[in-house]
Amino acid sequence: MKKSVALVIGLLVVVGVALVTFFGTMPANIYPPVYIQTIELLDMYGNPIEETNGRKILRLEFEPDLFDEENDLEYMQYFFTVSLNKGLEQPTNESVLYSFDEKIDSADNLPLVSPANGDYSSGALLIKEKTNPQTIQDYFLAMTITVRSNDGGSPVSDSCQLIIDFGYEA
Repeated sequence: MKKSVALVIGLLVVVGVALVTFFGTMPANIYPPVYIQTIELLDMYGNPIEETNGRKILRLEFEPDLFDEENDLEYMQYFFTVSLNKGLEQPTNESVLYSFDEKIDSADNLPLVSPANGDYSSGALLIKEKTNPQTIQDYFLAMTITVRSNDGGSPVSDSCQLIIDFGYEA
């Protein structure tokens, strides 16, 4: 009896090893998720943002391309892009979130920069013209733009300093 039980267990182990060897450990057509492992914030044209003293800085001149007739204001659109898992496998879920400092124009209490359509996942920004700049500092806006992975894996992020020139002339 003991020999037959040992023989049955031995046969089950051999059959189990043979099945795993033949079919593998993963069920067919089911793949594990690939998470975002690296993320790089890029400019509107897909180019890397230049680093100065170890910090990424993007300088923009305000060039309006939208006009709000109701409020008589001009806006500029800007679109950030990202590079995900450079040189690695493409992530299963490419969800990212952009965040930035909220800056208010003291002249009209409206935000100077806001996400297009209120969507923080697209990288699209609306930059409002600055009304009534008085000092040299009023002609410039500096803020940090950060992009973070939002795919359920370990969080990774990248950021840059965005400096907008609203037309200062020396």
